[in-house]
Amino acid sequence: MTSQAVALPEIKTWELRDKTGQIRTFEQTELSIEGEVRLVQLAGITVRRLNDQGFPWEEVAKVFDENNTIDWVAASDVLMLAIAEMPEIVSESTAILFGLYPVDDNGIRNKEYDTDKKFIRQALNFTRWVDILTVFTEQNDYQRLARPFSLAVTKAMNAGWTIAAQQQAREKASGLSSPELIDSLPQDTEAQEES
Repeated sequence: MTSQAVALPEIKTWELRDKTGQIRTFEQTELSIEGEVRLVQLAGITVRRLNDQGFPWEEVAKVFDENNTIDWVAASDVLMLAIAEMPEIVSESTAILFGLYPVDDNGIRNKEYDTDKKFIRQALNFTRWVDILTVFTEQNDYQRLARPFSLAVTKAMNAGWTIAAQQQAREKASGLSSPELIDSLPQDTEAQEES
């Protein structure tokens, strides 16, 4: 029987300081199954809420370059738009990426969870959050994890375009819309029919 070395996921240590000067240390490593599930759930909730608020989903396509890797400059722009609508996704996602959950492995309530999340919310800025997301992509198979999110985004985009087309039709019928506005929105009828 041969013994093979198992590659352990790298641990990244983050030191966060809140406005009072309190410093706390958190660790980030490859997500557990629970973390993956929680992240996908958060992505689904985020997509639904952003869709309800008219998020410009066409911007998401700019996040990936021709090699299908993340363009972090474009991603930062899209993330900034998202957190402007839902600032709580920063602390929620960071807690998940740090392996902090409301209950422990035995199903017992984690008494520190709300305190941890509040500290993260007060100590984390946008640039540091993007750094944490970058480490996440290095530690995890983010493309596999993105599949459910990509499906949800595609559905959200199609729903958004359908709503925009309906709005255009109503405005055109009432004579309130200019031709330039009508022509600038996507008319992806094939994608709309599939949803």
